[in-house]
Amino acid sequence: MNEYTLSQHFVAYPVFNIRVTYRYRKVRKPTVFDKLIMSLVMDFPQLKQKSLGEIIQSMQLDEVFIRKTLEDMLEAGLIEDIDLDNDLNNIQIEELILTNHGEKFFKEKKMISRRKSANENFFFNPLINAYEQFHNIKDNQIDIKLDHELFTPNQETLTKLSINKMAELSWVKSDIDLESNGIDNNIDIEQIKWKTAKVSLVLDNNYNVTLRCDDKLFKSWLDNRSLDVIHNKIIKPILDKADNIIEPILNKIKIDNLNNLLSLVLADQNTDLKQLKQTVPINFSNAQEFNNQAPYIILNNNHDEAKLKDQILSISCNQEYEETITKIFWDPCSFNLFYEEIGYIPAYFHHQEIKLPVRILSKNENNQIAELSALNNPNFDTLAFMANYLPYKEIIEKFPKMDILEAISFKEQFEKNWNNKKFITGSPDIWAEKINLLNNNDEIEKFTKLFPNIPLSLSKINDNLHSTLIDEAFKNPKSQIAKTAELSHLFKLTNELSKFNDITRIQLNLINQDTMKKFIEWESIKLEFKRKYPKINSIELDKRTQNITNFYTKINELFEPISPNKKFAVLDTDFIRKYPEKLFNIQKDRIVILSKTTLDELDYQKEKSQKDIYEANKILNSIQTDSLDQEIKDTIEDIENINNKIKEFESQIQNKRSILASLKNHSEKENV
Repeated sequence: MNEYTLSQHFVAYPVFNIRVTYRYRKVRKPTVFDKLIMSLVMDFPQLKQKSLGEIIQSMQLDEVFIRKTLEDMLEAGLIEDIDLDNDLNNIQIEELILTNHGEKFFKEKKMISRRKSANENFFFNPLINAYEQFHNIKDNQIDIKLDHELFTPNQETLTKLSINKMAELSWVKSDIDLESNGIDNNIDIEQIKWKTAKVSLVLDNNYNVTLRCDDKLFKSWLDNRSLDVIHNKIIKPILDKADNIIEPILNKIKIDNLNNLLSLVLADQNTDLKQLKQTVPINFSNAQEFNNQAPYIILNNNHDEAKLKDQILSISCNQEYEETITKIFWDPCSFNLFYEEIGYIPAYFHHQEIKLPVRILSKNENNQIAELSALNNPNFDTLAFMANYLPYKEIIEKFPKMDILEAISFKEQFEKNWNNKKFITGSPDIWAEKINLLNNNDEIEKFTKLFPNIPLSLSKINDNLHSTLIDEAFKNPKSQIAKTAELSHLFKLTNELSKFNDITRIQLNLINQDTMKKFIEWESIKLEFKRKYPKINSIELDKRTQNITNFYTKINELFEPISPNKKFAVLDTDFIRKYPEKLFNIQKDRIVILSKTTLDELDYQKEKSQKDIYEANKILNSIQTDSLDQEIKDTIEDIENINNKIKEFESQIQNKRSILASLKNHSEKENV
């Protein structure tokens, strides 16, 4: 069986302030005169016929002390009443009679002093019939105060509690004696305190109302009360308070089945909205605003386009609703509509019919709001409102095609209205697909700023701008067009290969296998780009294409591929020195390869030969002689012979240089 908790209340019951007066006497040792009088009464029956005055005179005692002792004993209730105004000679000993209290103290050989009193305050809890410590309850924790007459304590119970409490009182000592009927319990009605118990008013689906309480003490008290007391003192005040919320003109709420309700509470309670989650409150333009806290929707009949202002969406609607409806909630995700109504439903408390003022929440099956054009074909204001409730992807799917400026305006409006600094939280590519073609650099910049994580594509740019934008991109490599998915790699390779634009100056150290691969890759990417975008006519791209193509062609001519049948000859320094005459024939049918060591040794030999010639010339220049002419002649001949040898040697060196240069060129070509 389904049940609804209509309301919960703190019901206050009284904790009585009991002002207790204790009357008591202190126990002391008896004086001589106390002992005398008690002894005369109890121990000397033979003196009963004597007067008190005679005995005093015979014992030569002061009458004043005797009278004072008798007064104290009368006041303490130790002797029966006598007339102390008489002459003591007229008071017979037999007239002095000890009370039971007096006999008790006589036997114990003790005496009590004059009466004393003490006042104490206790708090009496009627639910436990006991005194207890009390902690103040704030007034805002009390919903209903029960009449204190329902809990008036029994005096006999209070007396027993007050006696038991004496053991805890600081002034109570072992030498005191509580008087008979020596306790007065006074209930201070003006100083009543209150304790609370939480009760719940519950309705089952058979319309029966019951009162529930988890407080065991208060529940026990309720179980022992009559139904009239429970109804008149608790349930009726609860219903009266809820009844004040409802206007007299409201009729009964039509309910087919209680099981279909989302929430059912008393009219003065708040509807349980936990089940609604992402719903939007709806108000009427001709009704008082039920919720000052935006966001919500206002329905009006002015036929204007939906408008969003400060989290409040105004839309046109000509529907009329029952007077019992106080709130409408709309779920943008499911388009479901929910009504909150205030009115009366019939109910029963122990078979007694009662008029139950309630507030209910139910799902509306005839959802006319969902059919409104403003919601089915939302404009940007409506979408900006709904974006606070719908998942990112769902709201984007509802977007129409839009310019980039409209997209930025929507984002700014959303962030302003909802104090949300980041609208794009899902997949931005879904929204980017809704953006119209970009028509200029400014729109391109705005697009990349709005969608920084989406690669810019030529497909997002107007075809008529492609050629112009590409030309501008070559002049400004940092432009956004150079970063498009279709152009980014082509631009990168083009810029890298643009340094090979001077055919007359080839830097051999930059020509390697990786460089040649980049030429081939660039050619492939360029052809694919031309195939996809045949209408693009970029002057800058064509110019760079021509330069790169010319350079690549020249490189291929200079470094033609070597036939696999070609023979090689690797020569060292010794071979070149011993067989210089064979070098010419070797070069005809072989590619000569010289190691770096061989080249270094040949260079060294060249330098050494030049040095030897220099030394010989130096020796010749230093020769000074006064010899005979023959000796001079011989010397001249020797010099001529040496010069001839030098010329012959230089000729050999020149031939070797030519051979080495040829070998070196072939070697470098092979390496390429």
